[in-house]
Amino acid sequence: MKQPGVLLALLLCVMLNSACSGLAGEPQQLATLTPPPRAQADLTSGARIFADRCSTCHGLTGAGDGELALNGSIPPPGDFTQPWAARNQAPLQWLGIIRDGRIEALMPPWRDALTEGELRDVTLYSYTLHYSASQIARGRQVLDDACASGCAALGALGDLRDPATLDRLSDADLRVALPASLPADDAWAAVAWLRARDLRGLESAGQPWTTPAPVSGVIRGQIRNGSQGFEAPGGLKVTLLEFGTGTMPELRETRSAADGSFRFEDLALTAGRSYSVLVEHAGRRFPSARVAADPARAQIDLPVTIFETGADSSAIAMTALVQQVSVEEDVLQVVVVARFRNDSDRVYSSENEVAPGQYASLVLPLPAGVSDLTLPADSGRFLVDLTAGTVTDTLPLYPGIDHVLQLAWRQPRGQDRHPLEFPLNYALAGEVRLLLGPGLALADEGFTSIGPQQVSASFFDGHRAQLRLEPGERLRYTLLEQAPTLPPGVVGVEALALGALLTVALIIVLLRWRHGGVGERRRIDDLARQITRLDEEHERGAINHDLYRRRRAALQAHLTGEKRRGR
Repeated sequence: MKQPGVLLALLLCVMLNSACSGLAGEPQQLATLTPPPRAQADLTSGARIFADRCSTCHGLTGAGDGELALNGSIPPPGDFTQPWAARNQAPLQWLGIIRDGRIEALMPPWRDALTEGELRDVTLYSYTLHYSASQIARGRQVLDDACASGCAALGALGDLRDPATLDRLSDADLRVALPASLPADDAWAAVAWLRARDLRGLESAGQPWTTPAPVSGVIRGQIRNGSQGFEAPGGLKVTLLEFGTGTMPELRETRSAADGSFRFEDLALTAGRSYSVLVEHAGRRFPSARVAADPARAQIDLPVTIFETGADSSAIAMTALVQQVSVEEDVLQVVVVARFRNDSDRVYSSENEVAPGQYASLVLPLPAGVSDLTLPADSGRFLVDLTAGTVTDTLPLYPGIDHVLQLAWRQPRGQDRHPLEFPLNYALAGEVRLLLGPGLALADEGFTSIGPQQVSASFFDGHRAQLRLEPGERLRYTLLEQAPTLPPGVVGVEALALGALLTVALIIVLLRWRHGGVGERRRIDDLARQITRLDEEHERGAINHDLYRRRRAALQAHLTGEKRRGR
């Protein structure tokens, strides 16, 4: 079974708003309704935010080579330096993913950590990472020449000097509106110019953030108690975490003063690094926000809110649930991602200390017949009791902070009907999504189809519903087995591979029959090998489907061209 791919470091990053994962290669998500932007995005600001917040997963250049991606903690997040990553999405769609996150892809939402202006800055920066300065400069001249006598189709798109208009249009939309006679490179250069010409910090387009010299400074903060009727005591242990390019943060410690204040002095505040603090109280650790160093500031304020502990489960609710179900041989493989929220003013966990410094919090009942239970790699966080059929989480639930976890298991497969039920220890009040693998259909009403959903290289049939269930109730639905179907326009891998082999073999035979020259045969053999390798990469899921189809069409055209030249 595939590992769910969630690590303690990643969940800590989510808690501290420090990770950013998954844009390219995921199902497109439309942005929620957003007020029209009133100012152009600042690419310099976007580059800094991307380096501070997103490079852990996406890499400093956006090539998908961040620390968590390279060490296998997360799936490859996509390569933003490649044009296909963004061309078919509008910036508003791109922004929606960054703002709202994608729980099923472990992408944290950034709406509470970044302002609307910062969200637009990092959106346009990451969206334009595949542009180059020379391309943008060439695009200006291309556009002047191509539209000297007018470009009616561009004009029909609206005012392209208005950020609100441009944000609703993808690069592909702009390309279609340009003269069809333009060579591809010139057309995309013109698109880059149209997109970037009015952006602030244009020199940052496609360029990674350059780290300025560090400044000597101070990090300080004030501790307050968020539980009603309680004050923050003095003498609390405060740990400063300095995040850089290493896998683990550098640590420093101090104690808070009687008034709840703390201070770290004589620090080299380095741009590209970020800082957070953890305050220990009542046997729990409470984080501050994570703030990036700014070379223009010699002081960083990191206030921290602590809470008293509480074990009232009525304050806990599951606010989102994604269940992915697929058929594997004689079993069902189930992956569950759940988001919980604590609406009380106390940190939620029990007094049951299961290990030094670890207390039981959520207790999750498992369906009957579960086997091959797979937990995140930081499995020391969980206690599993298969006899009782429970998984116990030891990570506390902090008030107002989303708590996300992921589990995977196998369970028995029925004949043609699979009644599934999931017991609930906590209230469920939110959206439930079902992602059903090939050959599975939903028998129940109450769910709305959301069409094909792509997860990595696989397609799932998507359904969703807004549900309210009380603790002790069960989420129930029934799946039916049917002949597997694929989304319109998608060809099965087996059929595609067989068709590819037959096509390539036929073309090679015809061309070799038409041409006796060694050079011709070598060119044909090389093209055939390229197509075969491309098919293999696509079958492994190593290449985006749209990119695969374009590359294969180009290679096929070359082969056809060889055939024509031989006539």
